[in-house]
Amino acid sequence: MTIVQVESAEQLKEMPKEYSEILKHMLLAHTEGELSGADAYREGLAFAPNARELKVLYESAADEIEHYMVGARLLTDMGIDASYMLKTKVEDRYHYPSQFMADYTNWAERGLTSMLAESAALEHLVEFRESSYRPFAAIVDKVIAEESVHISHGRRIVREMCETEEGRQACQSVLDRKWGQVLDLFGSSTSKRSELFQKWGLRQRSNEVARQDWIIRTRPKLADMGLNAPADHVNRQFM
Repeated sequence: MTIVQVESAEQLKEMPKEYSEILKHMLLAHTEGELSGADAYREGLAFAPNARELKVLYESAADEIEHYMVGARLLTDMGIDASYMLKTKVEDRYHYPSQFMADYTNWAERGLTSMLAESAALEHLVEFRESSYRPFAAIVDKVIAEESVHISHGRRIVREMCETEEGRQACQSVLDRKWGQVLDLFGSSTSKRSELFQKWGLRQRSNEVARQDWIIRTRPKLADMGLNAPADHVNRQFM
């Protein structure tokens, strides 16, 4: 790992092009993912069972939009305009994989999206606290706190649904379809970009190590609710 601390966008101009390019990719992916998260909450509105849940979904969508705005400001400081994302359809965004967050059909999908997809994103966010690009590290704690609330909401939805056999089966059906997709959110285990993130201190772990750390913690939580995650190779786009 190259030991470096970049304190500002101005200092970034002095860094090697390799550093600037992978940082740009990281921030574009993060910012786009937050916007897609807001869109996913909007899709969930159609399945909210009551006013309480509608309120939580609107609040969570607002959080995600704010996270997008924070990322967009960091990119603006780097001379990159992220406003085009606001006019881009979810399926046309390519920096952050969004398959998991598309095509909702029921409330169980909303719960498992928050519980699984957002906790997978959190696995990366906690690393960004130590990012060598300090303007990014400085904004992460607030994002982590709010994303943690979203994850807790998803876990509550799933736990409440699993109190009945019908609800548990609905959650299991979603889990069977979506487990591989959420594992893909971590990226390829052979990613060269992942190696560069570690080289320059933007992240501390490889994609595969982060994925396995998350799996080890997540499988028992699902099992406690009576849910069985599929084998890790099922429904994967890449390994």
